[in-house]
Amino acid sequence: MQIITRSTLAGNLDEYLDNATRQAIEVESPHHSKLVMLPHAEYERLKEVEDAYWAICAEKAMENGLASPEEVQRLLTERANEAA
Repeated sequence: MQIITRSTLAGNLDEYLDNATRQAIEVESPHHSKLVMLPHAEYERLKEVEDAYWAICAEKAMENGLASPEEVQRLLTERANEAA
């Protein structure tokens, strides 16, 4: 991952936007990270991983009697709507 400052990004935006299609780029402020730019394919992969995680959590909640199928469906629908 490439790490740059906000001012470096501002001065070379087109270059770093192009670079972010190939690798993650972390943008720092003086005392902490502000954001990470990453390739769209990696973003989509991470969303799929998160969706799989929540599906496993929902399945386990139903198996253990912690939530009904209806409750799980409602929560997953709410989560999907928040992400949209």
